[in-house]
Amino acid sequence: MVETPAVRHLLLNRRTTFAIDLLVMVAAFWLPYLLRFDFQVPGVHRQHAVYQLPLVLAVQFAALYVSGALAFVWKYVGMAEVPAFVRAGAGRTWTCGGSWTTTR
Repeated sequence: MVETPAVRHLLLNRRTTFAIDLLVMVAAFWLPYLLRFDFQVPGVHRQHAVYQLPLVLAVQFAALYVSGALAFVWKYVGMAEVPAFVRAGAGRTWTCGGSWTTTR
């Protein structure tokens, strides 16, 4: 596949990478619900997920921003950037750790 400058600009556009990040985070949030309930999420759990999603996304984006992980050009991410992702994950866990509850 030959990359033209227009295609490269579109792929590296900040809005495009933000949209891709957002889609991946939403999928990462929703997939455990689907797996837990065999792809038939009950209404009450779906409603809880919809209420939680904006807060979870805000915390995740804040953790990635503060750690510096959002500044990377995603095409060139390698092992050197792992510490920033570990900091983002640790920050998110520390922020949301106290709010996790178990439901039965």
